[in-house]
Amino acid sequence: MCSPESVLSQTSVLVIGRAVWDDWQDLPEAAPNARFGGAAANVAIHLARLGVNAELLTSFGSDSFSSEYEKRLQNVGVSVSRSIRVLHPLPRVRSWWTKQVYIWDQGAWLHDLIALDVTSVLKPHQIAFFGDYPLSFFPVEKGTRVQFAAPQDTLKLGLTTVEDLLRHHWTCVFLNSEEAEIVSAHTCISSLSELRRETWLVTNGPNDTVAYVNGQISLHSPIRCNCVDPVGGGDAFAAGVVAALVRQMDLETAIRVGHICSSIIVQQFGCQSDEFSWQFVTQQM
Repeated sequence: MCSPESVLSQTSVLVIGRAVWDDWQDLPEAAPNARFGGAAANVAIHLARLGVNAELLTSFGSDSFSSEYEKRLQNVGVSVSRSIRVLHPLPRVRSWWTKQVYIWDQGAWLHDLIALDVTSVLKPHQIAFFGDYPLSFFPVEKGTRVQFAAPQDTLKLGLTTVEDLLRHHWTCVFLNSEEAEIVSAHTCISSLSELRRETWLVTNGPNDTVAYVNGQISLHSPIRCNCVDPVGGGDAFAAGVVAALVRQMDLETAIRVGHICSSIIVQQFGCQSDEFSWQFVTQQM
């Protein structure tokens, strides 16, 4: 049997979805990295910082911030060589932390993601992580590749329907409580997990994470901390779980790792942290 370190070195994750400019209007100057966002890009960067080989498949714009974001990803160790470049700016969300107001300028992001050649880029990877990518446009694949899904905004906007989600087999699906309500309006998540032999993890801010595993339900307490901004906590949680599972940890431990990663992010401004490392996380175990 291969050691966790050997498996880690031989495993690569393709993360598919958006990179976004978080254009904060009222953050202190002490938060320079708060500008970098987007669920898929967040997950890819977290994975790389946690020692996992990661590639991001996304669309970058023609603006200077896109170039800056590409360099940031590459410096962290995330491959972006097969992402595409388009002629318009990166999707942007203007945010006011003091008012809790978020205004999206999403541009043509949906059209851009549809243009990605996901099937070809997936071939050399053992694991696929579909972030905020519209699954309506991805064909069902044959085979046994490990697949994770965190549909986020695409589920709420109807760009990934529950039917789209259920066309694919998932190793694990990540949802927040609002997204879980959308799925539950169509079908029972517990029954789904039993029938499909899947794991579904539902986070709910400071409340317990609910794990549905092959029809069994368990509750897992998050890390109690001083939450500054919850945005990005779910991305960090998902990345932590995936990084732990790649290291062949059991699900309960993986959820614990996810909660530690999430607590790092929600105690700061911005969705990414330079403090992220596998050593730092394991010290908190």
